[in-house]
Amino acid sequence: MPFDPDTFVAWMAERKEGGMPDLRRKLTWLADGDDTGVRTWVTDAVGMGKVDVDWNRNRWLAGPLLVTRLPGSGGVGLLAGAITPAIRQAASDLAADIVEHRHEELGRILAPPTTVWLQYDDSDHLRLIADTIGASFEPCAAERMTRKLEPISWGDTAAAPPSRHNAGLRAFQMRQGQFEDCAWSPELQDGLYEIMMFGSQRQYLFRRNGDWYRTTRSVGIHLQLPQEGYPLRWRAHNGGGDRYVAQLMVDAPMSLPPAQHRTAVFCTGLPARRSSVTGTWMYDGIPRNTAETIAWTLRRRLEIES
Repeated sequence: MPFDPDTFVAWMAERKEGGMPDLRRKLTWLADGDDTGVRTWVTDAVGMGKVDVDWNRNRWLAGPLLVTRLPGSGGVGLLAGAITPAIRQAASDLAADIVEHRHEELGRILAPPTTVWLQYDDSDHLRLIADTIGASFEPCAAERMTRKLEPISWGDTAAAPPSRHNAGLRAFQMRQGQFEDCAWSPELQDGLYEIMMFGSQRQYLFRRNGDWYRTTRSVGIHLQLPQEGYPLRWRAHNGGGDRYVAQLMVDAPMSLPPAQHRTAVFCTGLPARRSSVTGTWMYDGIPRNTAETIAWTLRRRLEIES
């Protein structure tokens, strides 16, 4: 039976929370063992607000229901969170119109959850929908997220260096744009490292001037890549047209960290698409201010392309 992402999200909504190891096992079985597909689905679901993940506790929580306006959309709102069929029907009964966009076109074995758009008359109408289905209402979540973004940094989260007993030690190589196996040494070079914990859990550490910091894969790559290179690109959608929103392009080996990723996704409710040829991540419908803020927080230039 084909994977139904909305049934899976509804199960998460009913369950409310659980452990990530169990969730990964379920998704891995549904993905026929495709570990990359599992990571991509979790990234999509987190970005779309369907689920929140506490990586420190290794647990997931069903995303809270949220009704919000899309930036620059003019009468189109987004229903986010862990949606059940009953919630979807209740929202449909109240909205002027409801549009559900499934994502089979992405061709993934684990399709992302459906995007649910609501057509509304005014903000009071959206607020009424939110109140009726038990959701929070926010005038524009994407704009609020943009204002709250902070520059990435090494931070003050000190970490112990990798030990000779850590399995699968790999170092990020800028020239190749990927992690490669490396031998343990008490004098490892500065940079980003990946180690395997408990057999399957990846942990990322960054060494800078002899000190070690906990980080994530996406943040660590941005910290290691030179600031003067690897810009983000903001490209007009096919046919030009609206210059308020355009497509944000994030070239490999970069990806957006969770906060920037969710901010970009909430501009439309659509998951990011990835080029099978270049590995570039593409986010549609991104306002220029949001694109500039994301680039600034990642220490990147933003190239404006027509």
